[in-house]
Amino acid sequence: MKITTINPATNEPIRDYTLMESSEVRKILAASNRAYTKWRRTSFAERAELMRAGGRVLRERAPEFARLMTAEMGKPVKAARAEAEKCATV
Repeated sequence: MKITTINPATNEPIRDYTLMESSEVRKILAASNRAYTKWRRTSFAERAELMRAGGRVLRERAPEFARLMTAEMGKPVKAARAEAEKCATV
């Protein structure tokens, strides 16, 4: 089984996503738990730097993310760019 994202303006398919098997989901959940265990021992200063780095990526790739939001949700490009910028604000 798969899930297909559709451009709401054109009804054109954008991308197909195959559903994961339960075993894949369990592996991902276990990896997430290990990451959380490590993250909660990470200092605030290090977390802050990682969040700032994420913000830089969002700003650098804002045009790409804006196009994706527009295609997948029908959001105007200007509003989508503003949303990417809002998410990048730290």
